[in-house]
Amino acid sequence: MKYALRQLVCLVGTILIAGTMQSPLLFAADKPIVLAPHVESIPGLPDGPFVRLGDGSILGVSGKNAIVTRDDGKTWEQRPIFKKDAPFLIRPEHALLRTRTGTLILIFINDAVRKYSWDKKKNVPNPDMLLPSYAIRSVDEGRTWTDLSLLHGGWCGCIQDIIETRDGNIVVPGQEMLYDKGRHATMPYVSTDQGKTWARTRYLDIGGRGDHAGAIEGTLEELQDGRLWLLLRSYHGFFYESFSSDQGLTWSDQKPSKIKSIGAPGKLKRLASGRLVLLWNAMPRRGFVQREELSFSFSDDDGAHWSPSQVIACNKGGRVSYPHLFEHAPGELWITTMQGDLRVRLLEKDFIKPWVTFVAFGDSTTASRGKLAVYADLLQRDLPQQGVYASVINAGVANSTTDHARKRFQHDVLAHNPNLVVIQFGINDAAVDVWKTPPAQKSRVALARYKENLIYFIDTLRQRKVKVVLMTPNPTRWTPKLRQLYGKSPYDPAKPDGFNIILKNYADAVRQVAKQKQVDLVDIYKLYEAYDQQTNHSMDELLLDGMHPNQKGQRLIAARLAAEIAGRTQGPQDLLRLLQEVEDAP
Repeated sequence: MKYALRQLVCLVGTILIAGTMQSPLLFAADKPIVLAPHVESIPGLPDGPFVRLGDGSILGVSGKNAIVTRDDGKTWEQRPIFKKDAPFLIRPEHALLRTRTGTLILIFINDAVRKYSWDKKKNVPNPDMLLPSYAIRSVDEGRTWTDLSLLHGGWCGCIQDIIETRDGNIVVPGQEMLYDKGRHATMPYVSTDQGKTWARTRYLDIGGRGDHAGAIEGTLEELQDGRLWLLLRSYHGFFYESFSSDQGLTWSDQKPSKIKSIGAPGKLKRLASGRLVLLWNAMPRRGFVQREELSFSFSDDDGAHWSPSQVIACNKGGRVSYPHLFEHAPGELWITTMQGDLRVRLLEKDFIKPWVTFVAFGDSTTASRGKLAVYADLLQRDLPQQGVYASVINAGVANSTTDHARKRFQHDVLAHNPNLVVIQFGINDAAVDVWKTPPAQKSRVALARYKENLIYFIDTLRQRKVKVVLMTPNPTRWTPKLRQLYGKSPYDPAKPDGFNIILKNYADAVRQVAKQKQVDLVDIYKLYEAYDQQTNHSMDELLLDGMHPNQKGQRLIAARLAAEIAGRTQGPQDLLRLLQEVEDAP
């Protein structure tokens, strides 16, 4: 996708207080930001969040004041939230809501008393580290504010979101420092009386240690079935998720979600169209690093499936993150960011387009591996740049054989109604578990049964007119651990290739099935062998642990697969070009 370069110049918003002109406030970016087509800058707009008031005006918050515009952001009127000498200053990270009954609720962190105090030697906060969070509300459209409530008296690093549920509960994903553990945890707060009083629920804690470690900066939305879905930022390569089935009063244990992320917060919202939209820093494209690109995706089925992410803005050498989203009118989205000072509008309809669904079906060599970008992740990132607008679903499961895969085929593959399925199994099927007592004498799945299973997958998918790509398993290499487990007959621990004695037959079986059924073949086994034969290269450079592809190995697989999918068929003879793509990749 090509982007037009548009520079967001330094522009100011005019602030009117009691009819008099005040000093201008700088609201927009002073760096060039590249915007996608159909994305337009909004000069002079402050950072969100925003809410629509009963008279049609728009209210936000800045510093010590509520700010109101009646002309779509051209001018702003201040409404003090605190008395002039009150020891409060609202940080940019805050959450704002206007309830269905017209009550305004602001959740904020008090920057006026902020004290950062971290024991770097012990990697824990000192007892005097302070950044408290509060709730305050207004029942007269922000003219006066009352019912100030302390939510957390310690250190709250960030407040990102707030919602009103269908039953009228107000739910806020709070963030609290665990002083004794040296990390943050998320503490959802709930109010059942329009923000007058608040109840704590439970900690959502993913572990870790450090001043930015833990489950932080949550965003949430209510699903059609009444559950609340909370996504939590982490540095583990994905958002964690937790659900509430009782309007926010109790929460499930946090677990990894299927949404990859790079250690920055997202914003999950339901649009007037009924779609969910997720605004976040997705895996950066080649040539960019984390937080330089802001993307979004849409879901028509409450997050079960997402459209391929689309980059809407990039700030090379800077950041464009911590987003807010305000639906100014049905289908018209205003997006602002705290980092990068993005201030733009776009129309939902300009970014809704059909896509194809790919499923990566395999074992642990396919499955997600935390921060490591596996080939499915890389395809999701790279295919749009090759003209293929696709959503890539990772259906890899550790320890899976083709027998096990048949049992989950309906749920993990067919239920997604895919257009293309990439199938790669073999390492687990071929394994002879000689480490057991007594030692196994044969492979986990017999070779004939392995071929039968592959043919079953192909025939079932073809009946549904789904394109199939078969991949051979990657070859393996001995490591001390693998030699200890498998270093006996029928394997040959004396030969570098001795762990592949049986596996190579399963790779050949894939080739035979591909030829018999006339489906596309991506021969990863031969590709890795060809890499190993290059001067100053070793197959060990492609493997994490002698068995699973590392980042370079995954990039090589993704580059070969992307070429096949995009119609640039390459074989091992094109290895040098593939290697150059891999070396140039981030």
